[in-house]
Amino acid sequence: MTNEILFGVGGGILSYQLGIVKFIAETSDLKYLRDNFYFGGASAGAISSLILCSVVHNVYSVDYWFNNIYLEVLQKINQSKY
Repeated sequence: MTNEILFGVGGGILSYQLGIVKFIAETSDLKYLRDNFYFGGASAGAISSLILCSVVHNVYSVDYWFNNIYLEVLQKINQSKY
């Protein structure tokens, strides 16, 4: 049986969703998730599912995604004149 972890829309709740991703990654058996789950989402949820999928498949840690990618994007947005 295959299960799904789906994240909803909402750019404003991306930081909240990343907290959920971190909780799942730290408290779950990653091999079990890798073998039995599909990940998906829309809008900000797609980013959250990409990060969770990357963590489950040992691409990067949640902390790496948050500190090196997400915060960098937010800093660029803050520096933008638009």
